[in-house]
Amino acid sequence: MGVFYFILVFIDMNKQLRKYFDYKFENGEIDSKPYDENGNDWFGIWNDDFLIVGHPSDDDNNIWFSNGPYFQSGLDMFDIEHHYFYIEMRKYMEQKYPELEIREIY
Repeated sequence: MGVFYFILVFIDMNKQLRKYFDYKFENGEIDSKPYDENGNDWFGIWNDDFLIVGHPSDDDNNIWFSNGPYFQSGLDMFDIEHHYFYIEMRKYMEQKYPELEIREIY
């Protein structure tokens, strides 16, 4: 029963994470805007002038950075390790925004 139970829990968690990401990315738009204190542009998913996840526009290594406080509720609610959470976020973004190249998210 152990393996079967684990698979059911894993599948349910993925469904719940998808709903959570649907909510968090609901109004997200791909754009490049000034973000840091120096006015450097960041490319990513924006909700108006709020960066959800992105990277410096002049950086082409496809490593993305999430807005940690914005996703803290999900980390707390699902009580999963950061690494797994960001792997699932990457999978979600690759499906929702197939034009983006994402190697990793931190």
